[in-house]
Formats: sequence, structure tokens, C-alpha cells
Amino acid sequence: GVDHDARRIKLGSAASHDLKNVKFMSGAWDAGFIQATASLQAVTLIDFLHYFSPSEQTQILARAFDQLEPGGLVLFREVDPRPGLLSSWNRWYEKMATRMGFTQTQEKQLYFRRPEDWLELAASLGFEATAKRCSSPIFNDVLFVCERRAR
Repeated sequence: GVDHDARRIKLGSAASHDLKNVKFMSGAWDAGFIQATASLQAVTLIDFLHYFSPSEQTQILARAFDQLEPGGLVLFREVDPRPGLLSSWNRWYEKMATRMGFTQTQEKQLYFRRPEDWLELAASLGFEATAKRCSSPIFNDVLFVCERRAR
């Protein structure tokens, strides 16, 4: 796991202390991909991509694809921004968490995509992807499961 927020690194390390092959480090989003010395079986990007511009989102997913072994998975969770009460609440929560410093980020701008747009992007990068609503009743999150196909 890679995060620039030291508190989250500490929480992740404590929660996974008895798991093999799990490591957390402080750094920018690309640090984990740069330091990977072998193909990865999975990459998770939870509540992460909306902090980056659309071009950076594409870069991140493309780099994840390149690091995966065939059949490897990218799992990512993002807010469904389509109109509705849960979506409005979810987007407001993300903006407030960023502004208040609960979520540490360099940028204050958030970039949400509709689920069908994420699926289209994933397919264009070589993933076979599915999407499923996956959050508590008060949030409007979608889990994307993307499997690397052979190019």
C-alpha cells in the first residue's frame, strides 16, 4: 500500500501485521508501481482515483495494467456521481473530508466519472471489467473489478 498520509500507513500496517506479502510505504501514487520488482497479482485503489485529473486517472490505471501478470486484478472503488441524494451526499462528504484535512491531498479539485465511463476506460486499457454497487446504505460507491487480458 502506498499513501502520502502517514496516519493511513500506520493504520494499514497495524491492520495487516499478520499477512504475508503486504507492505505499506509512504509516497506518491506512482511509488508502489515504480518499486514493484515483479509482476503483481492485484492492485487496489480504494477511494483514490477521484483525487486525480482524468489524464492522471488513465495513467494510473495503465501503469497498474502494465505491472499485472496475465489474469491479475485491479480493484477500485469510486463514487457514482449520477444525480441522486446518495451521490450528492457522497460527493459533499469527499469535498468536506478534503477541505477539513481528514483526507490529505495535494489538490482540492475532485474528478468523478460515471460507472459506464470507468468501464469504457478500463476496456480501452485492456481490462475485462465489471461494476457493482458496494457501500453502506449512506454512500453511493461502486466497486470495479478489472482483470488483465493479454494484449
